[in-house]
Amino acid sequence: MKEKFKEYMNEFLYYIEHIRGYSDNTVSTYETALKKAIELSDIRVDDGIIVMDILPLRMEISNMSKRTIAKYISSIHSFAKWLKDIKQIDIKLRADDNVKVPSTIPKAIDKNYIEEVFEDADILQKALLSVLYGAGLRISEVSHIKVEDVQGDWLIVQGKGDKQRQIPLHPKVKESIDRYIDTYNPKKWLFEKKERQMSSHQLGYLIKKIFKAKGISASPHKLRHSFATEMLQEGARLTDLQKLLGHESIATTQIYTKLADSKKMQDYLSSHPLASSKK
Repeated sequence: MKEKFKEYMNEFLYYIEHIRGYSDNTVSTYETALKKAIELSDIRVDDGIIVMDILPLRMEISNMSKRTIAKYISSIHSFAKWLKDIKQIDIKLRADDNVKVPSTIPKAIDKNYIEEVFEDADILQKALLSVLYGAGLRISEVSHIKVEDVQGDWLIVQGKGDKQRQIPLHPKVKESIDRYIDTYNPKKWLFEKKERQMSSHQLGYLIKKIFKAKGISASPHKLRHSFATEMLQEGARLTDLQKLLGHESIATTQIYTKLADSKKMQDYLSSHPLASSKK
């Protein structure tokens, strides 16, 4: 039974990567969770129904963070749903209660730091920074941008689940992209190496390297957070930001309102007349 489940797992991983368009990191997370789940869980047939008891897994990962445990459970739920919907397999999970994870506010990078990095960036680096910070894209979306997706003042983006959206390009972002295309002349993919598509991992490494040279801890995801936070601070509507970021639910976008409020409070406190007073 477990060998058959391993086959199902490989089919599922192919599905979420190539059909649903999930990022490399997300697919890797699913693979880690499902491999351990299949290895440790009690899988049996009971009255014609496949029962997958993940209690042994829950005990094994009990010392992990709530967030990690929640990712494991979520991965298993998605896999079970796929088995029911796509493979028409009657499966029942046991000990699959969800874990309540406290919401955390994502960290943004100080705008001054980003501007400092922009100043010393080369043509390729500026183009990459522009689509991450200037358009708020996911690194997986950047990896899949084709040259033909750059259409005048607009950028066509293939988001999660292969959902397409149009992003308006700020003149500075467009200038960086146009200059990069004129210089590097990419054939198919906007970011490619030896005419081969650059992966999310390769592009993410470039970003971390650029900021590390300045002694700044950064990631593509933090640049996306910074874009969203600053948009809200400057008065952008939440519904507009939701469309730009490609969020299905407005609730996902709302977390940035907390971050924007916290930054406003920091700005207020640092500029307060008593901020520099001594006790």
